[in-house]
Amino acid sequence: GKAQNVVQTVRSNPVGQRADIMNGLLMLITSARHYIYVQTPYFLPTEPMVAALRIAAMSGVDVRIMLPGRSDSILPYWGSRSFLDEMLSAGVRVYVFNGGFLHSKVGVSVDKVSSVGSTNVDFRSFENNFEINSFIYDSNTAIELCRHFKQQQSMCTKLSLSEWRRRSVVARTVESFVRLLSPLL
Repeated sequence: GKAQNVVQTVRSNPVGQRADIMNGLLMLITSARHYIYVQTPYFLPTEPMVAALRIAAMSGVDVRIMLPGRSDSILPYWGSRSFLDEMLSAGVRVYVFNGGFLHSKVGVSVDKVSSVGSTNVDFRSFENNFEINSFIYDSNTAIELCRHFKQQQSMCTKLSLSEWRRRSVVARTVESFVRLLSPLL
């Protein structure tokens, strides 16, 4: 017979008591042993998400984040950049997509589970918006999404910590200021 995949659909809304999608993504990150690949147009993570990604990377998990090189919204773009020093210093590999606007919202972990949906890795998606994500418990789907991520890496610039730290004082100042506003973005 045909193989059957388990797909769990999770929704969140601003009046709900639980951040189900964020908790599901945190589960993926904390259970990863080999790799975590994330594509998101906006990267304004909550503190638990920052901690989980950093701990995973420092534990030897291959953590990669792909962000757009240009954005359709200037404040989230600058806010996203404010988190990159923490990610890079923990060993997270950060890729900037140069092939147009990156609108994918995909998280893949350990060849077994992946998440695809409307949720960005940002405060607004986790806590303020109506969102829906599917968690797919299928190794073939996860492997295919991993392959797609790696294909798109060829259209990216990989950031290095040393280059990143040489950015201008103006850029750092704008990033820091926008980061203060990030829960409101």
